[in-house]
Amino acid sequence: MPPLFIEGITARDSSYNCIRDYGDRTYLRDARIFAESLWPRYERHADRNFLTEIQNDFQSRFWEMYLACSLEEVGYTIECRKPGPDVLLTMGETRVWIEAVAPSRGEDGHPDAVPGYRLGQGSDVPDREILLRYRSAILDKFRKFEEYREKGIVLPGDACVVALNGSKISYACMEGLVPRIVQAVYPLGHPQITFGRESGKVLDRSFTYRPELSKTNAGSVSTEIFLQDEHRPLSAVLFSCINAVDHHCRFGDDYVMVHNRRATTAILQGLVGRGKEYSVSGPDDALILDVHDWDEPLRKEVR
Repeated sequence: MPPLFIEGITARDSSYNCIRDYGDRTYLRDARIFAESLWPRYERHADRNFLTEIQNDFQSRFWEMYLACSLEEVGYTIECRKPGPDVLLTMGETRVWIEAVAPSRGEDGHPDAVPGYRLGQGSDVPDREILLRYRSAILDKFRKFEEYREKGIVLPGDACVVALNGSKISYACMEGLVPRIVQAVYPLGHPQITFGRESGKVLDRSFTYRPELSKTNAGSVSTEIFLQDEHRPLSAVLFSCINAVDHHCRFGDDYVMVHNRRATTAILQGLVGRGKEYSVSGPDDALILDVHDWDEPLRKEVR
């Protein structure tokens, strides 16, 4: 089996070089050990360009590898067919295709790019910019699924899931009450609380309705992806911020699954059976967000 890290080269992605040449940095040594522990499990699934591509975009290829290994860890027999989406598994009687993506924070200088961290300086968390990056990545992969359908690779009745990793985006792991991946596909805005004028007691907790996001130079885009019939072929999105350095949890424990309420082919809760799952009920103008934490009972969290 060829090694995951090639010695004596300068890869295009600095993350690859830093993890390989960890020196006295223990956290990078642990990252290399972890990545190399996944490789023997994934090597038979990898396409022939994997070892070259991981040198150019380490996190994207690491995410594909981790995702596949995590699904095998919870008991699935997976396939990684080429050409085709990254992973195929069967849940019950449904074939589930999963396409992985790890979007960047955007091009430097672009007005809607997510700004990088500024050490020693306070700044607002760029929620709008992050949501725009998530939305763009989801729709790019949705269009890719449509191409696979046209080629007869993805069949009618198959479920399609976009697995998005946010670790290449600054601030992505800093979440509020509801994860941004939920807000990217459903029109949930800022949290709000209603108090009784005389009693001072909390009467209701809800979210503002935010059907769109503004773009600096191009109007606005919808956040109602999972309320639109054109996106019914997309069954769900799966989110994670896992990376080789920050991996100290059980496989899948940080996963966030968001179900499409209008999916042509819905998938049952428990695809991974770890992390949290979000679905919605109620009419479109009064959505109730149902949250299942696999370490806690089902609860209805926000409206």
